[in-house]
Amino acid sequence: MQGLHVFDPRAVVAVDLESLVHQDHFLRKVERILETSFIRELTAACYASGVGRPSIDPEVFFRMLLVAYLYDISRTVNCAKTSITTLPVAGSVGFR
Repeated sequence: MQGLHVFDPRAVVAVDLESLVHQDHFLRKVERILETSFIRELTAACYASGVGRPSIDPEVFFRMLLVAYLYDISRTVNCAKTSITTLPVAGSVGFR
């Protein structure tokens, strides 16, 4: 019997992104040994309290810069695009 596919743009699909990235991926290894919780405390004095728009999380920004260094990405814009579109990088920098 011939079926008919009807596209539903509101369809919700549940995907476990963690399962799509191999456990031996280089960035997973880096994430296991990298402790970045101190960054927020170190940078707190650089941000105005309650004034202006919220910034990007300093830990996420640091991780993006680290990924840019490790993958030889020279422009911050390219690093941001890579962080959003590449699953291992997205998980590593904190886009979960």
